[in-house]
Amino acid sequence: MMRFKASLSKRALQDIQDRNPRRRGVQQSDDLYAALWEIHRLRAMVLRADQLQRAYGDSVYGGGLALVLQAFRDDMSREPCVQEMPVLPELSAGSRMKSGADQDGSGE
Repeated sequence: MMRFKASLSKRALQDIQDRNPRRRGVQQSDDLYAALWEIHRLRAMVLRADQLQRAYGDSVYGGGLALVLQAFRDDMSREPCVQEMPVLPELSAGSRMKSGADQDGSGE
């Protein structure tokens, strides 16, 4: 059973903004834009959390922390802002990083 409605992609949030042009001083409009900015801030935090979990790589073994980290990784993999963001190898020590031989572009 899912606790939340489906996540919104960046495009879906932009569509909401486009359908609701900003009208300063109108409470409903001000509230919507405050909520959109809060969503923007939270998406930035999710991306930072994703960077952090990738930095752990495979260095966490067994125990409760490994279970929590795996559950967190599963959640992060479903976040639209993580899926929409290109994976930058220089920001990751995790399994999505190219091997050293592949990074130089020679393919050897």
